[in-house]
Amino acid sequence: YVQRGKSFDVSIIEGHLDLLSRIGASVGLKAYDRRRADERSSEKLRMIFEFESNFSRDTGTVKLDIGYLMKTTVFPLRRVTMKQLTRYDGFAGLQFPIADLCELWAGKAVALVYKTSKDPRPSEVSDLYSMQIARHLFDVSRFERHLQEGRLAVDDRQLRKAFIVKAVARVKDLYYLSGEGLRRCPERQVKAELDPYLRQEENRKTHSVRPSLDEMKKASKKFMHRVCSNAWTKKEERFVESFQKEGRYKPELLFEKGSKEDALLSNNTYLTQSAAMNGSGR
Repeated sequence: YVQRGKSFDVSIIEGHLDLLSRIGASVGLKAYDRRRADERSSEKLRMIFEFESNFSRDTGTVKLDIGYLMKTTVFPLRRVTMKQLTRYDGFAGLQFPIADLCELWAGKAVALVYKTSKDPRPSEVSDLYSMQIARHLFDVSRFERHLQEGRLAVDDRQLRKAFIVKAVARVKDLYYLSGEGLRRCPERQVKAELDPYLRQEENRKTHSVRPSLDEMKKASKKFMHRVCSNAWTKKEERFVESFQKEGRYKPELLFEKGSKEDALLSNNTYLTQSAAMNGSGR
């Protein structure tokens, strides 16, 4: 929609609801629309899929929460080809587009520091994104450990740019963030939000795949220092200042004019309007 200059029709979300429901039914999942009545006309889709589970008393669930605000990625999508996982599946050769790794983990970085109370429009944000801090800590700590071990690699500059684009409309004083700005997460929250979904040891008392809360926080702070270090460029600092204090959205400060990233972001209505709201003092 952004690239083609078309306006977004909210009714397309209903089409996605129907399509995803039919896909779920094809693999034995029961789909439910979990949007509240006041969310039906918003740019948000919340679904839950139920399936028979051997690990719970009745059914297992898969939650899907989609936001349609940005309507574009920060970096161009890339296509990946599935490998055949077993001799019986038909995944071999299946191709689909995915977002850049930097962009995926930039979203996790925003979730680690996001505070609903400081968001000017919190109703736009996914509940899974804004509430499940324990899961975000777990995911990021594993990712940071893989980076430290050399099992994965990420371009810190691209990671930071993606973080800036995703956070600038939601997180105030973005330039001053550091690894110390993580949202609070007590042990009881980890036990409630995370532990039920992890494989347990035979004695059912400890979780074999989860580091301690302190270890997760330590690794997540390292990751946030990677994203929010003092390596910001003057143009990046200027982009945030222009957006949050002057009400002007200037993507050319982050990406070269005419680049693929500039083409994706230059006509983004959501970011343009969000910046304008800052300028109007709302």
